[in-house]
Amino acid sequence: AMAAGVGVGIYESIGKAAEVLVVWDKEYLPNSENFSKYAAIKEQWKEVYANQLSLVDRGLTQSMWKAPGV
Repeated sequence: AMAAGVGVGIYESIGKAAEVLVVWDKEYLPNSENFSKYAAIKEQWKEVYANQLSLVDRGLTQSMWKAPGV
């Protein structure tokens, strides 16, 4: 919508359109305790994923997903 407004001359630029159209309602601040928990879980997931990918690469299991068109 902003790009269309710029395209038809309603707004001078995307930035100007954003200044007019975007209204900030709330601000969300990160929870550092949750960040630490998720960082640990992410490290576990990376290890599990690497092991699962190795099994797929060796033909022992099948991938759970395929990119579209592949």
